[in-house]
Amino acid sequence: MFYKFSTALLVGLFFVSCSSQAETKQISQPFKKLSEVQHASEADYIFLQDCSGKEWIYKQITNPTPEDQIVVVLEVLASKIAQSMDIPINQVRVIPGKDSFEHRFFDPFPGTLHLKVAGKNTENSPPWEGFDLHQKFRTPFMVARSGPLPLEETGLRREVIQNMAKHPDLAKIAALDTYLGNNDRSNPNIFYDGKAFYGIDMGNCFMGNLAQWAYEKLKEFVEQKAIFTSEELLGLVRYRDVLQSLITQFPPARMTALLDHFLEEAGFVPNNPLLWDKGTEQKVRKWKLAIEENYQSSLKLVALLKKIGNQ
Repeated sequence: MFYKFSTALLVGLFFVSCSSQAETKQISQPFKKLSEVQHASEADYIFLQDCSGKEWIYKQITNPTPEDQIVVVLEVLASKIAQSMDIPINQVRVIPGKDSFEHRFFDPFPGTLHLKVAGKNTENSPPWEGFDLHQKFRTPFMVARSGPLPLEETGLRREVIQNMAKHPDLAKIAALDTYLGNNDRSNPNIFYDGKAFYGIDMGNCFMGNLAQWAYEKLKEFVEQKAIFTSEELLGLVRYRDVLQSLITQFPPARMTALLDHFLEEAGFVPNNPLLWDKGTEQKVRKWKLAIEENYQSSLKLVALLKKIGNQ
């Protein structure tokens, strides 16, 4: 079931493993409680402060089913990829259910620590009128429940291109969302402090092939002979370059190895019946198929972006 690491991949993962061990040691330090437990629709959370003064949010999924609990792995995976690529996504650490942690709500389930980002969310404080970075699409389940989205509202829309062109951070975040198939970059999940943007909440990765949606949208623009402004072209070049770096540094084999690494770290392994069942096994299999599909579509997308950039 789990990916067998080659020597090259083990070398590539060395720094991830070492940083994970260092973080485990840091997690053992005392955290000062800054708030009482608060409740969201799918998770409970609390604000904490470490000994250096940094503020964190500790979060646990409220539904005990393994299929719901397993999304914590996506948060950590996306965070580690973003950190290695200098993409402004908040840092996330997993706290396995077997580890002692005084602020845990639900034993013996895993939780996550999220470093609090600066600024305010762009839903309450938009940086400019019409701010939107959401590459929208609907899964078959969402379509069955709410119907399909009109094609003009899906993928790498002109509004998304115009917005990501206004700041290099936004092109980076958009490229990561595309590569990881994250369909939840709504405005509450983007923060802005007046200088920099930060993305949070990556639990909806691998929900669909955003790279294919982006490719289809850009192909449509080309066929319609759409004219991009110099600012939009610069945004697309930045987006393309980050996407190319993701393809190069995180091809499917490495992505799969990282996913297996964090699954094991969090306790989602076949010999743990609390966190592993047929549902989680199917979900992991689906994620690994999505990794390959997103990669192949991203290759096509980058090739098209290069043609657009050369016009």
